[in-house]
This record gives sequence, structure tokens and C-alpha cells, in this order.
Amino acid sequence: MTDYLIFLCIFGYFYIIKYKLYLNIFDPLQMLVLTEAIIFITIYSLPLISFSDRIYFYSILFIYSLFWILFSGFCKGFYFSAISNATDYLAKTNWLSFQILQILLLAISLTLVLAGQLTGSTGDARLSLTKIFRPLEALWTIGFYIYLTGIHLSDKKSFVAKFIISPLICVFFMSTFGKGFILNILLPISLVFWYRRQKVRISDVLKVTFLLTVGVVLGLVAGHGSALTDVIAIVQHRIFNDSDIYILGLSEAMINQLELSNFVTYVFGPFLKILGLAELVDFNIGAQIGSIIAGKQVGSGPNAQLSYLGYVYFNDNLILGTIACTILIAFWFAIKTSILVYTARASQTSIFLTFLILFAIVYPQSVLKDPTFTASFFITTLSTIFVYVLFKSLTRLLLPTTKL
Repeated sequence: MTDYLIFLCIFGYFYIIKYKLYLNIFDPLQMLVLTEAIIFITIYSLPLISFSDRIYFYSILFIYSLFWILFSGFCKGFYFSAISNATDYLAKTNWLSFQILQILLLAISLTLVLAGQLTGSTGDARLSLTKIFRPLEALWTIGFYIYLTGIHLSDKKSFVAKFIISPLICVFFMSTFGKGFILNILLPISLVFWYRRQKVRISDVLKVTFLLTVGVVLGLVAGHGSALTDVIAIVQHRIFNDSDIYILGLSEAMINQLELSNFVTYVFGPFLKILGLAELVDFNIGAQIGSIIAGKQVGSGPNAQLSYLGYVYFNDNLILGTIACTILIAFWFAIKTSILVYTARASQTSIFLTFLILFAIVYPQSVLKDPTFTASFFITTLSTIFVYVLFKSLTRLLLPTTKL
């Protein structure tokens, strides 16, 4: 009973902090509140660590919540203004642009799914595939926000695009990637309702729930090769074991087997790899844990939560670990805030700014989760803009009247 009360208290605490930023009931921020509550109760229920170690983990969550309080209090106006600018731009973009984007998304989805099926890199083995196709993954993710939002805001109606192509793309992509991409579907839906100032009705919730359920089920069956009867068990495991790295990686025996060198080079590893300094970066911590458990080298494992990284890298000095995590949380919140402030004040929104705005609202959704992924996605967002500019230039040569 106590566990449930604590869970509700933490859920309520983060919900109250973020409620000023919610667009509507479909806003993915509300799912992240659930994640934060799950993390807290997971730590609370672990018998593996001492009370002082628990205090360290709680302190990271508390510091993280303070940044959300500051963001909600001082950046709310910039947040909504930047989103409005991006959505307004998409509403005015012509239909041909979305048709071209639709072809790109289908081609990328098919490429990733076929590659995943041929190599066996679907389901939980997907990370080894995304590392190869990272630019395609970034283009797909940001492109899908633009596409799904744009086609529903466009004056030109297309039954095929809205009710056949969109779910098809969702199914293709979810068969290769994980539960986090449910957020990629919810965010555009949330933006459409918010931009049109439409009240979300119960019937809307039921329709979206149905579409998501169908997409998740088909995606899991294709991605994990699971029978339909196993889908519920997989979903329960993936949602309620969100903080599984605490369970799998907190024993002293496990920590002693990890190969660790430097916290800073690890979390900023994607930047160092671009500079040709990959030898300075530790192998992915989640993959190390996964490899130890599997008894062989694997390419992925449980999420390397930021607080866990601070714990294993600064095990002898958790105060220093708390300071390091605080600085990293502040860094990504500063990036997020700077993008939103700039784009909110921009006199004219472009596709360039729209890409950055969408990165800022989605990443870091939770800087507690795998900071190397946040850094990697920031890099791939910037590289995606470059690819898109080249594509736009080529399209203008072929179709001079197209506005992208």
C-alpha cells in the first residue's frame, strides 16, 4: 500500500510541475510523468542498495524536477510561441511537399524494416541497426512529425494519406523500433488538436487508442517475432520495467565488471566520435550489462539512465556524481531553452527552424535517459537539416513551384 501511495505522490508532483506545458490529453509529457514515477518506485523497492545510495538517486530526480519548475515558470511563453510558429509554417506548406515527404518516409521505413528482418535486428536488437542507419532514423523521426502534423492541417483532404499511408508508416517503423516511438505518433496528434483549438473528446481518445494499439501489436509481432498471445506480456515488461538498468546493473558484482574510464567522454561520446576520438569513449554501458548477462558480446542492453551513470562513474564520491549529473541536466535544458527562445522570437519560421523546434520539444524529453542518445540525436538532427536542404535544392530544380 505504501508503494502505491509513494507512486501517486511522485506522479502528482511531476504532473503539477508540468501541467502548464501540456497541450492536451495526447501530450507525451504526461507519459514521461509516468516514467519518472516508475523510476522512483523502482529505486525505492530495490533491496540491493543502501539508504544513502537511494538518497543519491532521489537527489538526481529532485534536481531534475527543479529544472522543470524553472522551465515551466519562465519559458512557458517561448515554448508555446515556438510551437505555434512551427505548426503555423506546416499549415501553410503546400500539399505537394507532403506528398514528396510521404514517399521519402515510406522508402526509409521499408529500408529499415527489410534490413531489420534480413539481419535479425528488430525488437530489442534494433540498436545495432539504428547505428548503421542513424541519418535515416533521424530524418524519419523529425520528418514524421512534420508529415503527420502537416497532412492533418492541410486544407486539401486526402483519405489515403490520413487513414492508409500514415498508419502503414507507423506499423513499418514500430516493427523495427521500440516503445518510445509511440511518442512520435502522439506528439503530432497533440499538436493538431492544440493548433486548431479543438477540444479532445472521448471518441477522439478511443480512436487514437485503437490506432496505437493496432500499430503496437503489429509492430511487436513483426519486430519480436512474437505470437499475438505474447504481446501483452511484452508490453507490460517494456512499460513497467522502464528502469530495468537499476535492477540489472546495481549489484557490486555487475559494477565491478564494467569497463569505465571517464564520465565526460562517455556522455559526450557522439561528439568525440565525429572528431575521430572514438578510442576515448567507453563501450555503451547498457550494452556492457547486456553482454555480461547474455554471456556474449551484444550490441544493446537496458537504458543507461543518467543517475546510474553518475553512480557507477563516481561510486566513491556520490556528491561529485550529483554535481556532474546536475551540470549535464543544466546543459541540455540550456540547449532546449535557447532553441525555443530563438525560434519564438524569429520573424519568419522556415523548415530549418522547424527541425530545431521539434528537436527542442522532444529531446531532451527526459535528460535522465541515456544522455549519449540525446547528444547523438542532436547531431543527427543537424545533419538531417543538411540532407534536407540538399533534397530541397534538388526538388526545386525538378519542380520549381514546390515550396519546402
